[in-house]
Amino acid sequence: MAETRGRRRWRGVRHLGGPGLAARARLIRVVPLGEIQFPVSLANTAFSLTLQLYLYYCLWNALYAGAGEQQATARTQIISFSLLGVLLSRTRWGFSASRRDTIAQRVRDGSIVHWYVRPLEPRKFAFWLYLGDSAYRVLWLVPGWSACVALGALAVPRDLTRLAVALVSIVLGQVILYYLSVLVDLTCFWTTSNTGIQRLNQFAQEILSGSIVPLWLLPSAVSGVAGALPFAAAVNTPLSLYSGRTPESSVPGVLLLQCVWIVVLGTASRWVWRSAGRRVAVQGG
Repeated sequence: MAETRGRRRWRGVRHLGGPGLAARARLIRVVPLGEIQFPVSLANTAFSLTLQLYLYYCLWNALYAGAGEQQATARTQIISFSLLGVLLSRTRWGFSASRRDTIAQRVRDGSIVHWYVRPLEPRKFAFWLYLGDSAYRVLWLVPGWSACVALGALAVPRDLTRLAVALVSIVLGQVILYYLSVLVDLTCFWTTSNTGIQRLNQFAQEILSGSIVPLWLLPSAVSGVAGALPFAAAVNTPLSLYSGRTPESSVPGVLLLQCVWIVVLGTASRWVWRSAGRRVAVQGG
């Protein structure tokens, strides 16, 4: 009874903006502060990202080298689509490799039980950790986008309304990727290791999201199926809006589809979290 009253008092203080906000701020800083401790990793990320952007730019320019003026718009669209897709691939939800405080790791060594005795729910605790990881990844997105625009490699939509809609769609896409990542991570409660599922999810994101090859270049049967999946709603939709590939008449429909996937995946995530809490088990020691 005393413990219950203590938790209630803690939650009351948290709602008033006390220690709860400070704890959340510390959770957000965990990943960025951890990543900057590895300068070699930072240099490798910067080098690989720059090289990947350069190769994609050269690839599409070479493929459209013999195209006439009529194909100029298509070349601009696909280059913008691909370069922004590379940058967005750095913001995918999921714990950074240098972190060890992951759901899978916690489940394997049994320390996941600590998440269930804290005043902050495990679902919310994981969310703030994920948010910090995403914030770190955005630190690569913004400078990369700015550099590509400054060098003339990445076009900016002339219509400010379309640019604003694309930014909203990017945020919605990140929410979708967050829920997908959570669902994948939570599978470790039912399996000894979810490494295979994580790899399958990564493969599906790369192929079915359009981040590597635009979906409109795939066979119609494949692109039609992929376009209805959450992977495309998370990546292909904002990229198509930004590059101008999506017609104005289709904008409300694609945004609505993103919202539908958020509701579906969010509901599934809450249900899986509750189910996972009933089967907390130690698989290691």
